[in-house]
Amino acid sequence: MTSALPQTPAPRHHVILLIGTHVTGKETLAFSLSRSHGCPWLKGELAHAAANFGARSQATKGPYDYGEVFQRIWFSKMQRLGLVIPDQDLDHRAGSAMTPTPTANPTSTCTAIITCYAMRKPARDAIRRVLLSHSIHPMFVILHITKETLSGRTLGAEEPELAERIMGEKVADIEEPAPEEVEGGGDVILVDSAGSSVDGLFEEIMLRVRGYMGVCG
Repeated sequence: MTSALPQTPAPRHHVILLIGTHVTGKETLAFSLSRSHGCPWLKGELAHAAANFGARSQATKGPYDYGEVFQRIWFSKMQRLGLVIPDQDLDHRAGSAMTPTPTANPTSTCTAIITCYAMRKPARDAIRRVLLSHSIHPMFVILHITKETLSGRTLGAEEPELAERIMGEKVADIEEPAPEEVEGGGDVILVDSAGSSVDGLFEEIMLRVRGYMGVCG
């Protein structure tokens, strides 16, 4: 009687969504995270803007579900940008010259770094649902910024009227996430982007991401 061979755990796929407003070091951090995790960096700002616009525009046509419209548009756009789905098109991922060999734990793999604008909870909820439905576990790394810091960086850089309009649109987007998103088994990592250098932020994010992937993997 032969003994059964040990089963190798199926890899758990994660995506890091790096979220923040302008002047938070988001692009520098995304580049470094991409290299460290050996995965592509996808610029998802336009996908987010298109999904948000499409979802809001449905409000003028009668009853609608914001999350359903948002997730459908966002996911379609992100696939076009190169988001690879686990167990789908594996040959493409393995042979892609643009995708380095992953260096993360083989049972807990980061498949992409996605940068996007600061977003509100309904958008995060929509992204959670669509990614989890495709066996991808999201990690939202929010580069948090206070209203006062955002105001100082915006009002001094734009024309007064434009700056006030930008502030009006963005203040609601930078509200802190709900406690259940952060605490316990939450998938949101909140980082104070005003108190550290980019190098310091990178080290903090890497440490906390490894901890999250270790628990989930």
